[in-house]
Parts: sequence; C-alpha cells; structure tokens
Amino acid sequence: MIMIIIIKLDISLNFVIFQKFYQGYKMRTLFNLKKDEVSIIKKITATGDLRERFISFGITKGSEITLKNCSANRENLEINIDDVYVALRKNEAEKIEVE
Repeated sequence: MIMIIIIKLDISLNFVIFQKFYQGYKMRTLFNLKKDEVSIIKKITATGDLRERFISFGITKGSEITLKNCSANRENLEINIDDVYVALRKNEAEKIEVE
C-alpha cells in the first residue's frame, strides 16, 4: 500500500515537471521560417489527401526546404524543395515541423 502511494506521487511530480518544460517549448513550423531561411523537415502532421499531396511534391521527412517568398499577410508561402517551387497556404505550412 505504501509503495503504491510513492509511485503515484512520483508519476504526478514528473508530470508537473514535464508540463513546465513543455510550456516553454514552441513547435517550429515552416510558417515560422524567415525569407530565404533553409531548414530540414522534421515531421509532417498532415493526414489524408493533404499528406499525399505533400509527398507528391517531395515534401517528406528529412528533406531540405527553403522559404523563398510570402504574401504581405503571410497567408500564402512559396517554398523551394529539390529545385521545385511550391505554393502553400498558411494552414498547410503549419502542418510541417522543421528543425
């Protein structure tokens, strides 16, 4: 009975530490890149048709990607991946995590 209480306390303490760490962490997406900044794709969170569209353009994990241009309000982004220029919307760019 006493061991169960100690284990439960330890798990909840670790959860609190993780929450404090995670609050300071911000996921960096393609949308956050600056013009002409080069980065590597770390993760793609898109699913279904959008994920297949990304793959057809060569937007895959580990690929080098460059933000070439964007509209004034950053609603549309132009990227370069493997010498191919692709236009993405803001909500699409937010589904691509970069290093």
